[in-house]
Amino acid sequence: MFVKEKPKKSWIDTNGLDGKILKNIILNSDCLITDLDGTIADPAKQIAIYDNIFNGRILNPFFIYWAGKTGIKQIITGKEAESDSWKEYIKLFLRNVDELHKIEEQFSNGKVESLLYLGVKEFYRLLPRNMLKILMTRNILEIGDAFAVELNISIVADEVFKKGREIELIIKQNPNFKRYVVFDDYEQDFEIVLDVLEFYKNRADKSKRIESYSGIFVSDSENKLNRNAIANIGRNYTNLVDIVKVVQ
Repeated sequence: MFVKEKPKKSWIDTNGLDGKILKNIILNSDCLITDLDGTIADPAKQIAIYDNIFNGRILNPFFIYWAGKTGIKQIITGKEAESDSWKEYIKLFLRNVDELHKIEEQFSNGKVESLLYLGVKEFYRLLPRNMLKILMTRNILEIGDAFAVELNISIVADEVFKKGREIELIIKQNPNFKRYVVFDDYEQDFEIVLDVLEFYKNRADKSKRIESYSGIFVSDSENKLNRNAIANIGRNYTNLVDIVKVVQ
């Protein structure tokens, strides 16, 4: 069972960048790296709703303790609290076989598609087959794999809480890939990843440099834009799809 949200409206802010240039940047990238929660879907939210309410965990004293602690952290530090809270949630509730089996059932048999933001699946269908696509997420592998299969994503980097280090590993393991495009909704992670890519673009050793990188920031509001991104989009990819599909 999933709780369906109303579709978000589609919007895009390219900060004056021509649509044709944006399209070319995306389609000519060697490697696309995307976050999961808040960027292409909201599976963590679904787990919280389904497991805790429908499976009765809401009465579990460990859950009550976790929820109270999480609420206080979010009041104090906002978005930054989510990472630590989710890490603790995994440790407390998602490590045993029965729980993982339930999650695999939740995210199987076509259920994943209903959770994707509008336009996400079509966007991934438009990407070149030879582009390496990587899903980098704080979520667990079982959920990451389900979304990767749905979107034909090649690699899942799961439970990644230090994205800067993970990006470095990807670059080192794929020396032939020189053009990167990154999608993320969490500003701190987004900036860290771009900083690492900037470092590798300007390395003294030319043989270890990348040629270019670009970031597309996924925001829940048109008033929350990241000016280091080549484009800001909402949690509806329809306008981005139109640019990639239609713009000549």
